[in-house]
Amino acid sequence: MEDGDQHHSEPKRNPSLLNSAGDGERRCFACREQSASLYVPEVYSLLLYRGLSKDLLAIVKFQNYRPALPLWMWLLERAIEGLPPGISRSADFIPVPGSTSGILSRGYDPVHYCVQRICRDSGWSFNPCIARIQGKSQKTADRRTRFNQARLQYTLSAGRKPTTHEVAVLIDDISTTGASLRACSDLLRSAGYLGVYGITIAQD
Repeated sequence: MEDGDQHHSEPKRNPSLLNSAGDGERRCFACREQSASLYVPEVYSLLLYRGLSKDLLAIVKFQNYRPALPLWMWLLERAIEGLPPGISRSADFIPVPGSTSGILSRGYDPVHYCVQRICRDSGWSFNPCIARIQGKSQKTADRRTRFNQARLQYTLSAGRKPTTHEVAVLIDDISTTGASLRACSDLLRSAGYLGVYGITIAQD
C-alpha cells in the first residue's frame, strides 16, 4: 500500500523460471483474490529486481554498457517462453519506449534494440507502434502519480497501425507499478488489439 492506495498489482511470473512461492504474502488480501495483474491480462517477469538482476539492468540503462545487451536478449527470450503456446508467432511484439533523455544520452533505446533483434532472429512480427512524449521522470514519483503521468507520456506512432495480428506483446525492461504497461495496453486496445500480454526482464 502506498499513499492511501488500497491495492497494488504484482505481475505474473513463469513458475518454471522463477520460484514464486510466498508471493501471495507480498499482496494485500483483496489483491490475492484477484488476478495477479490488475492492468493488463498477463504480465510475465523473469526476475525480481534485486541484486545481480538490478545490476544487470543498471549497467545498460545508466552506464550504457552495450556488451551486456546479448544477456538482456537472452533473458527476454526466456520470459517470452512463458507465454501461452502459439502466441509468439501470432502476435505483434511492441517495445515500451524509454525516456527521451535516456535515449539521447545512450544514443539508442536498449529495449527497442533487443526486441527488434529478437524478432529478426525468430521471424516474429516487430511493430514499434508506440511513441513516448517527453515528460517528467517517474523515478521518484509515487504509484498514483506514475499512473497519472503514464497516461500522458505515450501515444500511437503516426502512420503505424496494428498488423493483421489481433494480439500484442508489450516488452519492457522492468515493471515497478505497471503504470507504463497499463498506459500502453490501453493505447493498443484503442487501436484494435483484442489481447495484450506484457513481458519484462524484472519486476520490482
